[in-house]
Amino acid sequence: MWLATGCFAPSTNLLKEVTLFLRSKKSPFSADCLNRLQRTLSNGQRKYPPHQVEVEAIQHKTTQIFHKVYFPDDSDEAFEVDSSTRAKDFCHNIAARLNLKSPEGFSLFVKIADKVISVPEGDFFFDFVRHLTDWIKKARPTKDKDTSADTIVLSISNGCSIVGVTPQFTYQVFFMKKLWSATIPGKDTSADTIVLSISNGCSIVGVTPQFTY
Repeated sequence: MWLATGCFAPSTNLLKEVTLFLRSKKSPFSADCLNRLQRTLSNGQRKYPPHQVEVEAIQHKTTQIFHKVYFPDDSDEAFEVDSSTRAKDFCHNIAARLNLKSPEGFSLFVKIADKVISVPEGDFFFDFVRHLTDWIKKARPTKDKDTSADTIVLSISNGCSIVGVTPQFTYQVFFMKKLWSATIPGKDTSADTIVLSISNGCSIVGVTPQFTY
């Protein structure tokens, strides 16, 4: 039920019954399912089934997923992401945490196997990753699949990490500048020092840095 309510809403005829059913239960998961259903109705339905990370989260009886995001200055931070999070919402959350004046021009990039792909801002984050991992799996022989270290951190509310959970196909998420045409050095010092640097610590004005990991 938790997975279903985060991906799609029932028909109009069934919606009332599902809502009454969830409200009649005293389990904390029922309240979260109801909240997820309301977000789905408000934000729209997913295009793809739940990602493996979402499945593993509820299997371990946690409703929180903290995702590690990497930055060009070699730092990283974990951000909470849920089934209804779109890429633009993720970028706004990151920008707020980093005290950036605006997320304009920034994008999420997913590195999986030997591919680095920008996430469309309107896409649900887990929809994009699910579609991308499925495509990579079909395109590559099993023996060539990536075995890099897991970059997903599943956490429960008391801050404990779930040990021994490894997704079937691993990936990394980067937050970087995508559009540089409107970038003015010095306008946003937080962006200058955290996000606009490249691997050797130098900033190049007007030049899009190459992806380095």
